[in-house]
Amino acid sequence: MQLVRTTVRLHQPLKNAADKKAQELDITFQALLTKALKMYLQLQSSQAADEIVFKARDVGEPVDNLDREAIYAD
Repeated sequence: MQLVRTTVRLHQPLKNAADKKAQELDITFQALLTKALKMYLQLQSSQAADEIVFKARDVGEPVDNLDREAIYAD
């Protein structure tokens, strides 16, 4: 897959923490950033798929006499 060059601006403490983590994992900063971004995007897409949408429907006027006889009347 072809790589694309881009510029990312980060707060210094975040950059320092990312550099330290990349060193701990023995990977490059670029590899860490790519891995983190992939994980974030996968998480977001799986959360979006899990959302349940309830659609409201107009079912008319409320009925107060819903007892057994009213429902099962012959």
